Amino acid sequence: MPLKTSAPQHSSARKPQRRGSAPSNAPARVRGLLKTLLFGALVCAMVFVLSVLFTPTGERFGDAKDTIRGLYDQPAESVEVMAVGASTMRWGFSPDYLYKEYGIRAYDCCTSAQAPMVGYYLLQEALRVQGSSIRLALIDMGPYVKGKNFFKSTDVERAIINMDPSKIKYELIEDLLKNYPEVRRSEQYVPLLRYHERWNELESADFESLLGNDYDTYAHGQNLSFESNATRGTAGKHTTEKNDAITPEIDTDKDDIEALYDDVSLSYLDKIIELCADNEVQGLFMKTPASMWTDARHDACANLAKRYDVPLLDMSLPEIRDACGVDYDLDYYDSKHANILGSLKITGYLGSYLHDNFDLTDARGSAADEEMEADLQRYEQAVQDAQLARSSTLEAYLDLLSESKGRYTVFATVKGEAADALTPEARAKLEQLGLDGLAALEHGQSYAGVLDGGACVGQKTGTSGKEVTLSGAYRDGQVLLKKTSMQAGAVLDDPLVLVSAARDGQAHTDIMLDGEDLSESAPGINFVVYNRETNTLLDTSAFNTHTGSARSSDLAASA
Repeated sequence: MPLKTSAPQHSSARKPQRRGSAPSNAPARVRGLLKTLLFGALVCAMVFVLSVLFTPTGERFGDAKDTIRGLYDQPAESVEVMAVGASTMRWGFSPDYLYKEYGIRAYDCCTSAQAPMVGYYLLQEALRVQGSSIRLALIDMGPYVKGKNFFKSTDVERAIINMDPSKIKYELIEDLLKNYPEVRRSEQYVPLLRYHERWNELESADFESLLGNDYDTYAHGQNLSFESNATRGTAGKHTTEKNDAITPEIDTDKDDIEALYDDVSLSYLDKIIELCADNEVQGLFMKTPASMWTDARHDACANLAKRYDVPLLDMSLPEIRDACGVDYDLDYYDSKHANILGSLKITGYLGSYLHDNFDLTDARGSAADEEMEADLQRYEQAVQDAQLARSSTLEAYLDLLSESKGRYTVFATVKGEAADALTPEARAKLEQLGLDGLAALEHGQSYAGVLDGGACVGQKTGTSGKEVTLSGAYRDGQVLLKKTSMQAGAVLDDPLVLVSAARDGQAHTDIMLDGEDLSESAPGINFVVYNRETNTLLDTSAFNTHTGSARSSDLAASA
């Protein structure tokens, strides 16, 4: 029988793949993995953004906002001197003035109630972002003689929440968790978990924080205060008796000194000294003047300086304080925080000390100088703003108004007789400003005038003491005056109203803004000055030019 043949059968089994060949569905797997990674990245980005948004603005930045965020804005390899410490150094040390006088590039990385733990990690962070340019660390000694268990977890969290993501930041978080067990780890790494319930409390400031431009860096970390004990009504309440008891000798009972130390704080001072040695950075222990500083605290600092072989500059010592010329009533906001004018005195002395004892670079005239010029110009304008309230004579006051170069809006009125003691020098300065009506003021005349952006935008003079008025509006740093004057006794319902009357027995003046009289309402020439750029009230003053050119306030008499 013939053999039967059958059609070849096709097997459904897969052919064996060659070694090293990819599975046929590999592209799908790659696409799936990429989708997963992309989704994870989007979730992480969303959590990060929402964490920034939901963290309360005050806590998100607090007073550490300008300082810590500003550190990252400094050009690399540009800072030679780095300060770490608490608020007394943050208010009292001026990197801008140090640069202006000595050419030394510095940054003030101090924050309120800065725990030594924070100081150590911020110095690490500064070395990371600045590189090898840092040659000197100014170490505020206040935090190391606060006694035991002084610092709270929030003093550390205030720094953490402002730092960029980095290995240093996460090490700080772990140290926080180790020292403060009540703190939740998850909330430190994901702040959204802590603040997610704020969704119905969000304000415009919270959204502005997302842009990262709601802080200023021209002061290089320094906090600027324009008030003083004299202006706040606390003059004379912060005596220097405790300062005068301080002597360089260590004569305080050992137990009292030991009570000022905290083991955790000193452990971080050990680390700071070691960090400085590893990076060839010199150290200087220092303390800004403080009227409530004690001899025990000085001696405790002196002990530490001797232990670590680091020089100590305690500016609360009477001889150094006096050499600075510090006046606690005029140069300080309270018992221990200097205002901007006090910081100039402190930094002037410190700069001389650094110049004489450390080999630091004078960067003026270099490429770094160009980077500082814009910041320094703004800083000097801030100093000028502060000096305005300190001027004790009309002539000095007018000089500062002239030097403002259009940054101010000035409202001027007269109450009563103001021409008799108006000196030729003051008249010339008034005319130069553009207030020619006030410059030509005669006996018995009333006056109201406005300077805006360096030009006179309106003024009126009344004869025989008759009342004169100017009215309009002041919005966003711009004055808009009505062309027609008000009738005497009319309802003062405009946003801006200036009134002047010099008539005997009926003399009065008002500088009304949104229903509030801002004038001193004192005899003579009254001024109200606004900063046009920041739209903030800078000063109110009066000079009794019926009898002289002195400022009417007690502050000027004290100055």
